[in-house]
Order: sequence, then structure tokens, then C-alpha cells
Amino acid sequence: MTNEELYEVLKSLGITGREDSYEVNTIIRDHGLKKDFVTVHGGASKVCLDFTREDFVSKWAGDTRGDYDEAMEEVEIYNKAVTAGLAVFFPATELFTTINGIHFVKQEKVDFSVGETPYHKEKKYAYQARTASNRIVQKMQTSINKACGHRCSRSLNTTWAKMALVIFGKKLVKSLCKFIIENGINDLHESNIGYKDNLPVILDFSGYKR
Repeated sequence: MTNEELYEVLKSLGITGREDSYEVNTIIRDHGLKKDFVTVHGGASKVCLDFTREDFVSKWAGDTRGDYDEAMEEVEIYNKAVTAGLAVFFPATELFTTINGIHFVKQEKVDFSVGETPYHKEKKYAYQARTASNRIVQKMQTSINKACGHRCSRSLNTTWAKMALVIFGKKLVKSLCKFIIENGINDLHESNIGYKDNLPVILDFSGYKR
């Protein structure tokens, strides 16, 4: 799909920014777009279009009536991660276009979230990461808790954390934890972290601040 074709798809949907993922799915099907072309995912603050045959997704804030735009927050955080030398932990994310005041973000697609990791991959990762220290994983959890404050604190998936340690090393992971605190990246549950090319990544990193 070319950028021009993606723009035409997004424009044709007439998104107002007030729809939840269920309503967007209805719009998608009413436009004759089938599941083998695109599927809709949604969380508490964003809606995501997953184009089946493409290597990217398109996201936008699911409710733009407030002052906070989580999709643009991800663009800003990704740019900060690039500057900090931490882009390896995040899928490439950029503002694609703005239509009717809605910021549509284009983001590199990951292979799967932690919660959707195939069983054989889960076993492989657990074995690969077996030597990582549980003590350091607990320190990572402490950093996550600091980023959360009293909002959306989650238990960090142990295998994912250990994969980060054995692949990228303690120094870079320590920098990531500091970055997570500085940017308030909370809500890191198993649907918001995952893997791309067998590397651990954070796929939803705007945090939840509403």
C-alpha cells in the first residue's frame, strides 16, 4: 500500500475522533473493507488499524475531546528514544497525516504482543533468557512502579524483561528504565509489550494519563 492509498483509506472513513474501536469496526465493514485487508484493535485511549498484508499499523487517539493525544505522545516519545539511543526498544513511529484535526500515526508493526506469543516462541524465549538475574528484573519492576505512581501499575512480564537483559545488556536496560520513568510510560501489561524479530519491544508507550 502506498502512502497515497493509505491516506485515501483514512480519509474515506470520516473518523471524528469520538469513536471507540467497536464503532470504527462498524465503519470499516460498512465501507466494504474485509478482515483479510484490515482489522481493528482498540485500548483505553487509542484505536489501531492493522493492515494484514502491510508492515505497519495506523493509530490515533480514540477520544480527542480532551487535551491529551496519546497517538502524538507516542511520536514524541519515539523521537526522544532515538535521541537517547534507545530506539531498539520501540517500533518506528511517525505522524502520517492529519485529517479533520485527527492525528493519524504510522507505526512499524510488531510480530506479536507478549499476551499473544506462540507457545513454542514462549518456550524458546524462556530458555534463551534463563541466565538473567531475577534481582535485576525486580529492579526493572521498581522502575516501572516509579513511572506509574498510583496509576496503571502492572507486573512486568519476567521473560520479556530477561530477554531485554540477555540481548541488550544491563547498561542499556538501565537506560531504558530511566527513560520509562522520565516519560511516564505506565500501563506496561502483556498487550502493550511484545516482540519484533525475536527482540523485546514496547508497542504501546504513550502511557495512560487520563
